[in-house]
Amino acid sequence: MEAHIQAWIYCRFSTDKQADGYSIERQLTYGRDYVERMGWDHSVDRELKDEGRSAFHGGNRLEGAALHEFEAKARSGAFKDTPTVLCVENIDRLSRQGAKAAAQLIWMLNENGVSVATWHDSHVYKAGDDTDMMDLFSIIIKGQLAHEESLKKSKRSNANWAKKREEIRTTSHKEVITGTPAWIDVDPVTKMMTLNEYRVSLLNEIFDLYVSGLGVTKIVKQLNGRNEPTWCVSYRDNKRGWGETYIHKLLQWRACLGEKYEGRDDTGELLNAHYFPQAVNADKFNQAQSVRAGKARSGGPTRFTANNLLSGIAKCEECGSPVRFIRKGADTSQYVTKSGEVRTYHRKVTSYLQCDGARRKHDCTNSTQLPYEPLEKTILEGLLPSIVQQKTVNHTVVGMRQQIAEMERLRAASQGKLDNIVSAIEAGGALTFIQRAGELEKVIAEQTEQIDSLVKKLALEESKPSSADDGEMIMSLQTKLTSSDEDERIATRCQVNAALKRLINRVDVEATNTARIWISDKEWYWFDADGVMLEAEQRI
Repeated sequence: MEAHIQAWIYCRFSTDKQADGYSIERQLTYGRDYVERMGWDHSVDRELKDEGRSAFHGGNRLEGAALHEFEAKARSGAFKDTPTVLCVENIDRLSRQGAKAAAQLIWMLNENGVSVATWHDSHVYKAGDDTDMMDLFSIIIKGQLAHEESLKKSKRSNANWAKKREEIRTTSHKEVITGTPAWIDVDPVTKMMTLNEYRVSLLNEIFDLYVSGLGVTKIVKQLNGRNEPTWCVSYRDNKRGWGETYIHKLLQWRACLGEKYEGRDDTGELLNAHYFPQAVNADKFNQAQSVRAGKARSGGPTRFTANNLLSGIAKCEECGSPVRFIRKGADTSQYVTKSGEVRTYHRKVTSYLQCDGARRKHDCTNSTQLPYEPLEKTILEGLLPSIVQQKTVNHTVVGMRQQIAEMERLRAASQGKLDNIVSAIEAGGALTFIQRAGELEKVIAEQTEQIDSLVKKLALEESKPSSADDGEMIMSLQTKLTSSDEDERIATRCQVNAALKRLINRVDVEATNTARIWISDKEWYWFDADGVMLEAEQRI
């Protein structure tokens, strides 16, 4: 193969536990070394990662997975005119679904101009007419072996879970001390579990920082910056300090609420809601989930994205893509005179928002570079009081409550019908009554499931701060938005960004060098590049 070939690296692991073993980092390291040895062209934006996706069940090939997107590109002919190679550790990183699935996948990639290279044995399955039939046989054998290995593991796991479920039902299930969260101390003799006061305090601080708007990366930096001891057992992990993966796990781990998931059986989920002592209250936990659900993938280090209070809010009106915050120039420059004196000059800094697709000349013609500072000032000083006043009533909560009430009404009606049928059956009713009763039981079960889902969503929505609280918080923090203390400035701008995401639906950057700020689907404000209002609409 030739040196100008475009190389992609694909990494995958199946379970969250493997994340703690730095599986992705290991694969990336070996993959980059391999590509460098081969002399192929490579860049960071051509690294694909599927974390926690199983190749045995085909999860890494479903919509939303990195491999799925790469397959779609290949099928569309994106690599036909560019020599391309997809590099993986071995075949089972791509598929463990059996010989046929593995062979079809690599054959499809080859037919669409993509060679596949495995760095564990330095073998290349070449694209196009260079395909070797012996390679196809090799793929079939390797694919089947990987599938059989995963099948054995799956059967062993299922057998273990079946035994565990039986123990739970017969109350002979023993507590596994090794599975106890790090903020709980266990007496080695009595097996009594108690909360570790210091660690529970730290756990709640992590939740509070996240809910207030700080990102996971910033939280990690704070913990490591003050040399906060980690909760890891191994010496190696302690030396590495706190990491983003573990903080993400804490923020969604329901063990914080005292819950422990024990699997499923024919009756549904086996969940013990009071297994552990509760460390975080339900309201705070729900607030964190609400923040996670609404967090946009704006990307980039916090020190850059925090400059943009509209990160995750501003979109391109033409293509719907996120706009990029671009900052040109330096705040100051220094000049050393002949006498050795250092002089500092303040320089003009220009910041603007531009569609990233148009900037890269890809699928969008909206080349508007909308000045950022006038837009930020307009929102914070002009629109904010009006937004808070308009959002005193949370219409989403009202709508959800109405939905729940209606579903409960329908379920009560179904239950009434079922009660009447049961009475008729007891009185010697026809066989068709029994069939109808079974149908109604299914309907009631579905209605109950819908109600439970709505109740959970309502809890998340009600956990969000009110618009008045958000507005007051933003106004109280405005003086810190330009603080000379970098840590304070970044933390404040992250908090304000999180609050604005709850107050504003989106900001459309339009091709006419204007911005349309949507407060809801029925209310918007239209501004020019200087922050002058052109038009507004409020529909009831």
